[in-house]
Amino acid sequence: MVKLDLLFLLVGLFFYIIFLYSFTKENKTFFFVTCCSLIILHDFIFINLSYYTSELVTFILKAWQEYLTLFLVFLLLKRKGKINKDIFFILLMLIGLSSYGIILSVINGMPFKETILSWRMYLLPILLPCLVYLNDGFRNVNISFFYKFLKTTLLILVLFALCQNLLFKFFNGDQLTFLSKDFRSEAGTILKKTLWFYEYFGDDHILPRWFNVIRNSNIRATSFFVSPIIFAQFLGVIGSILMGKYLYSKRKINVLIMLAITFFGIYLAQVRAGFIFFIITFFIIYFNRKTKIKNYVIIGLPLFLVGITFIGLILFKFGDASSVGRLKQYSELFKDFNFIGLGLGSYRAIINYDSMIISAMFAFGLFSIFYFKLHLNILKSVNRFHQTILNEHSFLAIGLLGAFSAFVYISFFHYNIGSAPIRFFYFIAFYYLYKNYEIRKQ
Repeated sequence: MVKLDLLFLLVGLFFYIIFLYSFTKENKTFFFVTCCSLIILHDFIFINLSYYTSELVTFILKAWQEYLTLFLVFLLLKRKGKINKDIFFILLMLIGLSSYGIILSVINGMPFKETILSWRMYLLPILLPCLVYLNDGFRNVNISFFYKFLKTTLLILVLFALCQNLLFKFFNGDQLTFLSKDFRSEAGTILKKTLWFYEYFGDDHILPRWFNVIRNSNIRATSFFVSPIIFAQFLGVIGSILMGKYLYSKRKINVLIMLAITFFGIYLAQVRAGFIFFIITFFIIYFNRKTKIKNYVIIGLPLFLVGITFIGLILFKFGDASSVGRLKQYSELFKDFNFIGLGLGSYRAIINYDSMIISAMFAFGLFSIFYFKLHLNILKSVNRFHQTILNEHSFLAIGLLGAFSAFVYISFFHYNIGSAPIRFFYFIAFYYLYKNYEIRKQ
């Protein structure tokens, strides 16, 4: 075991040295691909790694985001020349919110480990691409390469999900009866053959929450993610970008094929949230075709749909028990809300609620306004470029605006803080902002 630990540690550290070194090269394509791949495969790599190495080695190797952040901060401190003011202001907001959330946790006696882990989920997904931007980390990564990478990623994710689905059926998983003795006795064997993370979490995690894994006697495919919801939302982000591509592409049939593959992946995930991205992005594209889309439309559309959803849940009780259960969580927010906030380490801020909105408000209190404003500033920057510059990156802009609008809706009903779709979304958002900043400098 010790020899295996040492081998993985040496290989991992050697890889990180190459990864960080690639950032210093003029062409940042290798860095870009590696960073995106680590965002997508983070859980898959490090949960599987934990089967073969000690907890300490896994902990050391999974901290790639922290290593990269420290490296980028060091480069930024040494940097000479002008820095984009809008992005630097976002950096200051990130520092301020980080300080407030951590200090509040210390004052309230929250566990230090939980505080840091929560910080990684709330703020690091925006801080990391912000630092990459400020250090010119997106230089020479052209949009045609990004689109090829996006299509390749989509195909790999959906093919893996299809394999999960076929394996589940091969081992007679579709014959399971919910909550019966047959399910309890057979599920462990079947799920271990189909879900790569099953042994790590153990029976106690999966079986009491069988609805997270099975729906209508079919597996809810997860692909390389630990949750079908995360998988579906990631496909939703890709789908929004592809819808933007369809709007501006001359070869529309190719884009339609990729969209069909995305739909199929969401069908395998059996998650309604994935289709929300398509619905909302469609409306965003529709309004964009009519007139220059305003920020209040991008925010107002999902908020209107949130209102309709709440009316349906309260008056008509539509949806399953999980959906209706959201109402109780919002009643807890109104009853127990702390104006100052509880800090990033509070259990109320970390996966205690099925809502990013509730969690953030418990974490920051009234200062959650600044947390939400942080996201809005990025939206405004993307939309400002979209309105003033029509170029080969425009499809990415409309896709990001649609995905952002969808995330607003989803954030009311899902805890998506720090998930792969969020991290990927903001990494690509800063990539778009940087490419247009380059164009304006020429």
